[in-house]
Amino acid sequence: MKCKLVICDLDGTLLDTLEDIYHSVNYALKTNGLEERTLAQIRHDIGDGIKKLIERSIPDGDQNPRFEDTYKTFQKYYPLHIHDYTKPYPKVMEILQKLQQNRLLLAVASNKYNEGTQALINHFFPGIFNVVYGLKPELKRKPDPDMINHIMNELHVDPSEVLIVGDTVNDYATAQSINARCVIVTYGFRNKEELQTKIKNAPLVDAFDQIINFLF
Repeated sequence: MKCKLVICDLDGTLLDTLEDIYHSVNYALKTNGLEERTLAQIRHDIGDGIKKLIERSIPDGDQNPRFEDTYKTFQKYYPLHIHDYTKPYPKVMEILQKLQQNRLLLAVASNKYNEGTQALINHFFPGIFNVVYGLKPELKRKPDPDMINHIMNELHVDPSEVLIVGDTVNDYATAQSINARCVIVTYGFRNKEELQTKIKNAPLVDAFDQIINFLF
């Protein structure tokens, strides 16, 4: 069936947010007397929401007595620096506008907290997306299909009419859970070799504009 709805992940798919997240995590760690992390470590640990990222960045995780203070420090600092260095990946805006012109529905489903997701979309992609979902307390994070189901219900679209675009195994598993098609980009927060090992039944693309090949 022809694709009617493209659902995109945010971090690592539409936007390169890594540097701002990296600086914000390390600010929170340093402020609370904890050892800072490398860019590679932060990159590896991104994907399951900010709270999980902070948990992975601290010895003993959420059992560490400094966890809550560190998490709160991040929550205060990151929104003030959310797009200091963040930028869209090449061709993303061009392709999104092309899809919009071809009357495809466009949505975002991100494990980033909802306020941050909305802020970044409003800043970089105003007027592009029909629906934007970030993580809220009442929603389950990907790979649970909760967010995707909400989007499909809101836009009156069936899984057979959906293409999910992401950069991690989480995005692939989310698509698998509802039997939707997906495309995984290799330029995001996971290296290509890891993706090739773990993803067997979905195309991998090296640039965002290549998703066009799976739509029309």
